[in-house]
Amino acid sequence: MSSAIRLVGADQMYFSGAALRGGLRVYIGLRDLDDPEKAILRAKGIKCFTMHDVDKFGIGKIMELALDQVNPGRDRPTHLTFDVDALDPTVTPSTGTPVRGGLTFREGENAITSWKP
Repeated sequence: MSSAIRLVGADQMYFSGAALRGGLRVYIGLRDLDDPEKAILRAKGIKCFTMHDVDKFGIGKIMELALDQVNPGRDRPTHLTFDVDALDPTVTPSTGTPVRGGLTFREGENAITSWKP
């Protein structure tokens, strides 16, 4: 069984019906969520780390916590999806959903390069 960690922007709350249990998905970098989006995340059992969490703990620790959530034994295939909307619009000005307060370029790079499932 595989699991997934997704660094997402504000408007990426779409579910395609993939066969992953909620506990096997983690979203990182969330900001500007409305109540219906929060309800979907709760109902699906998806662990979320907001930008407040990233600011408080650092992206390295958040990536470690995310892996602990989806693959604590580091013994299963794990997929990382990086959505450009997770980055601050000062880094990606042409993004479709520009919401201030996203990951810096360095945080985005560190999230990807620190990925060691």
